[in-house]
Amino acid sequence: TVLCGAPAISDMQTEVEEPCRDTSLKVYDKDAGKTDGLLGNLILESGRFVPDGFMGELPLKEAGKGFPGIPKLSIAPLPAAWTERKMSFGKSLVLTMSNFLEWRKCAGNQGDIVHLKGFSEGMTADFKQVVLNELASCSMIAWEGEPPDDTSFTALVLDFLRGGSKRRAFAFTFSKGISDLQNDWGEVSQGCGSRITMVSVEASRDSELLGLKEEFDNKPIQSLPDDSWESYKLGLMALKATGANRVIA
Repeated sequence: TVLCGAPAISDMQTEVEEPCRDTSLKVYDKDAGKTDGLLGNLILESGRFVPDGFMGELPLKEAGKGFPGIPKLSIAPLPAAWTERKMSFGKSLVLTMSNFLEWRKCAGNQGDIVHLKGFSEGMTADFKQVVLNELASCSMIAWEGEPPDDTSFTALVLDFLRGGSKRRAFAFTFSKGISDLQNDWGEVSQGCGSRITMVSVEASRDSELLGLKEEFDNKPIQSLPDDSWESYKLGLMALKATGANRVIA
């Protein structure tokens, strides 16, 4: 609940207790000697402000009569201490697909994302350096949630992040695998964990969100073996969400 004096509401303050979850706020008009009046409801989607903060206008839902319903908000970036505390428990930030798409719309988050694919073992140091050279000018990478392994292509993730403090990595995986993925990467990502974001994917809901339902209902696609079908869905949704035009495999 947020109380603010009318007509100015730019000074309203609140604290988001769970930064990685969407937050619902009720905005009231506070006038001395009168009952507080509900101005409207506001949904803060975590993808808009995690972890870099937000400054701008967001519309109120069910805004009261005579109120424009577009308050100005300023949300501070997520404190480094919070992300470090989360990582000490082996956890990375988690966004839903909807959160991620909102995050991508914000200024500064629209750069190219390069997707990484590869084998789960057998990668040599020479090959790894070749790929890192290819990624030298890149600031964001993504992959489909495979766990870390020194001989897997996922060994590139931490080396890439250590190459620049503003670099970020996104792991797309189905929601059922989020907990295991957080634990796997939390054990090895000290110093970089706050820049790894897990994107939790729900196949049915997110295929509609991304306009891929017709593609997935295609009979030849549905005839794929279960493992191949899951991998195909996840990979295509990740590529569609990031808008990537470059894949390194």
